Amino acid sequence: MSRWRRRARPLIAVFGVAFALFVAFSFRRGRTASGPPPAAKIAPGIVVESTGCTLERFTLSRQDLSVNCAKQVLYADGTSTMFGVEIGTDERNGPRRFKVTAKEGRVGQKESTIALDGDVRLSASDGLTAKTEHATYATSDGTVRAEGPVEFARGRMHGTGVGMTYEKTRDVLALLDQAVVHIAADEKGAGAADVSSGAVTFARHDKFVQFDRNVRIQRAGEVIESDTAIGYLTPDEKRIEALALRANARITASNAPVGGLQSLTGQDMQLKYAANGEVLEHVNVIENAAIQLAGEKGQPGRQIVARTIEIALAPMDRRRPR
Repeated sequence: MSRWRRRARPLIAVFGVAFALFVAFSFRRGRTASGPPPAAKIAPGIVVESTGCTLERFTLSRQDLSVNCAKQVLYADGTSTMFGVEIGTDERNGPRRFKVTAKEGRVGQKESTIALDGDVRLSASDGLTAKTEHATYATSDGTVRAEGPVEFARGRMHGTGVGMTYEKTRDVLALLDQAVVHIAADEKGAGAADVSSGAVTFARHDKFVQFDRNVRIQRAGEVIESDTAIGYLTPDEKRIEALALRANARITASNAPVGGLQSLTGQDMQLKYAANGEVLEHVNVIENAAIQLAGEKGQPGRQIVARTIEIALAPMDRRRPR
């Protein structure tokens, strides 16, 4: 055997052992990498995370309540957070339904209140809608409450305010501050109005709307002002049948013709409208009543002052040609 072959044998043996070790190590590492992935860790304080949820269906005095979500996280302290929340109610043996949706909802330990955050929207089966960013829903009485800016709409009416309550059982919507309401004209082009006040309450079941604090109503060439104004609605809620002005009542007409009503003031007023909701049929001014009539250009008109003034106006449809 040649000398170079004898010298190569130890090198070949060492190379073979090293290669065998490399193959064994690679095979073992490959087996470990192909095993099942480690389980995802749950953040501290979280007991359960679930995809989709349906909370217990509460049965109230007159309605059933269901709460659904796309995802739910349950914490060790008994609270939970839901994502993609939908709260729905149905009035038993009745047609009314309403729904509240939000991006997130947090439920307390006793599940008495659900705190809603992110694009909170309320919708009722009769067309009422409202939206805000943060609100709470009380499962005990079915009331939605919000503290921040709110927008609402229904039919010809829409508006804004700061702070809101909606009582599902009584069907009462209230804007608590900085209320602004716009009423669009009807199909005949009548009934448009803009209203601003400190607060407004829509008692829709009882067919009235109440404005409080610095009330200003602008409509059809006249401005109505008072501390409080209560409008009594027709059964279909489309028009105002009567308007009660309480404290510092005033009506001012723009562009009144000579001899026409320029202003009417008093402590309180009762206004009765015709069927179209535009024409006044009856006016009763109580305490410190005063009527100002428009005069000729540049001249003051007549003024009538009394403790109480009552005016009855003949409806236009009663006039018959002779």
